[in-house]
Order: sequence, then C-alpha cells, then structure tokens
Amino acid sequence: MKCEKSEKIKTSEQPKFRNLYINFGCKRDPSKKEQHQLKDISKRWFVYYDFLLPTGLYSGFKIYGYINREHTVATRYDLAVQLRDQLQVLIEEYGFNPVTKALTPRKVSAVTDPGEQIRQLPICEAIEWAFEKHSPNLAHKTRADIKSVLKYVYAAIHAINYNSITVGEFKKSPPSVGDGAGAKSTGN
Repeated sequence: MKCEKSEKIKTSEQPKFRNLYINFGCKRDPSKKEQHQLKDISKRWFVYYDFLLPTGLYSGFKIYGYINREHTVATRYDLAVQLRDQLQVLIEEYGFNPVTKALTPRKVSAVTDPGEQIRQLPICEAIEWAFEKHSPNLAHKTRADIKSVLKYVYAAIHAINYNSITVGEFKKSPPSVGDGAGAKSTGN
C-alpha cells in the first residue's frame, strides 16, 4: 500500500492521459503486445488516448495523422509508432491540450538545490524516493523486509494525517532528558 495524499483523488494528481495505444483497424486483444495485434490495412488506423478534462473526467480522442496514406503494414506501423511517441511527448512535456489545441509547457521548479527539492517533497514521497534510491544496494531479503515494514509506516502516516506534510516541515527535536539517550546504566 502506498501512501495516498487524500481520500479523494484531485484532478491535479491524476495523469493527464491514459490508454495511449494504436488501433490497427481490428478488435484489440489486450493479452497481446502491440507488435502481435491483428492489423487490417483496409481499415483506418489511429492513435487513441483518454485525456483528462478540467471536470475531472477522461474523454477519448483519436488522432489519424498521415498513418493511412501508407499502403504496407510495416510503413504504416512505423508511422503509427512515431505518432504515438510524439503525442506522448507533446502531452507530457509541452502540455498539449486536445480540447483547446494549445501548448502549456510544464512549470520548471526554480529550486535547483537537490536538498531543497527533497525538503519540498511530501513525507511519503520522500520515503519512497529514499527506498528506491537505496534499494539497488540492498540484499533481496533486506529489500523485501523494508518493503513490508513500509506499508505499516505509510498507514501510520496516513492515520495521523501527516501525509500532506513536507520533509522540510518536520522539525528535529533534541532527545529528552528521560529517554536514556547517551546515559549509561550504573547497575544499582
């Protein structure tokens, strides 16, 4: 279980698009990879995707481009793959909106200090980032143990409503006098 920011998914947290695929003119078989789908050259091919509208709902869009001008499966397939990849870049990096046909580039964070970027992350995302960063250096069993503990950590963070607090908002507190930090037992 990953830590969620809130119970209700906000539109800003939903992906801008989903279900980006090429339709080859035949019924799509989800169990097969794109290269092994049936391809009918006599029908119109298109790239399909669902785009997130400001209402919070997804709406489907078809893009034909110049795919159907080609008359061989191989060249038509190559054009369709190029169109799909270019469309993905347009949406992700340039903020293409198919409704308004406008481009709105992503806002680049003015913060260039990596430490400051980490301090701006919500606590759950920071924990996930740290785990992903260090997991290649861990043994398989250690990685599995940490992963099993993290689901309880995420649940606890969510239960006490700390899921929206950033790393920078946490204050380091000195150890209290009665917690035994640094104290040695006298044995009496």
